[in-house]
Amino acid sequence: MINYILFFIDPGTYYNTITLTPKNYTLTTLATELETQLNTLYDAAVMEFTVSYNLFTMKLTVTMDDKTPGNTHTFRFLTDEELQAGEYNSTPIANPKSANGILQNTGTSSIYSEASPYETNVIDLHNIRNLYMTSNLGNYSVLSNFNWTGSDIIKKIPINVATGSILYDNVIAPFDMAPCGGQTLRTLNFKLVDAFNNVIDIQNHFSFSIIFGLRE
Repeated sequence: MINYILFFIDPGTYYNTITLTPKNYTLTTLATELETQLNTLYDAAVMEFTVSYNLFTMKLTVTMDDKTPGNTHTFRFLTDEELQAGEYNSTPIANPKSANGILQNTGTSSIYSEASPYETNVIDLHNIRNLYMTSNLGNYSVLSNFNWTGSDIIKKIPINVATGSILYDNVIAPFDMAPCGGQTLRTLNFKLVDAFNNVIDIQNHFSFSIIFGLRE
């Protein structure tokens, strides 16, 4: 997992972020972690959360035990669209880097309460399927449908191995070539990013080769 933050509000009164511990999760351990982090937001005498999981549907259910008189508390997990629109504390967040992709929490969020638990969509624990190498070498000539343009992508790298494995990728077709002529560069810049242009922390375990060729 790359993105660990969920934006949680008790509408009108309480804004907070939930930061999941950075690591790889199973459905079971994700449920435990989310429950732990939710219960750090309130005193146990006021409110408690339980997060259960269903291995058949691959969904989580967040149930709230509201111990206040009248059971007045409600909660929402804001989607990326709402965060970008400024619904979190009236402050737009252009790139939330949230864990909404894991919960499949998109569009318009609903308000939940003790009587109405929150059930996620199907949990996506493999929400990064490709890496992209970007560089100032590629003439900014790539077309993409990414919100961040993606015109500097020089290589798409599919993630096709298990967690903890070494990922290899090779040039397998001539159209993997990218034009780089007509420019003078003193410094070459390279980044590995996900589909949201978030830089991937690879802890220096990374190497690559570039082959230059003349085009007839």
